[in-house]
Amino acid sequence: MTDIKAEWPGVVSEIKVNVGDTVAEDQEIIILESMKMLTPILSPTNGTVSEIAVEQGQYVDEGTTLAKLD
Repeated sequence: MTDIKAEWPGVVSEIKVNVGDTVAEDQEIIILESMKMLTPILSPTNGTVSEIAVEQGQYVDEGTTLAKLD
């Protein structure tokens, strides 16, 4: 299992996948807004989304788990 974590604090602007989706390495998973910039959070590997741990509009701190891949 691979945890996808926030690399900096921000607000979850958009969730681009659903639980059960198959994703490819470097595919956009979540868009994080920080300091008025939208930054895509990319999948570090190929896998299947097993959990989305955040909701759109939620503020997250650095290191917060955003999603999990199997």
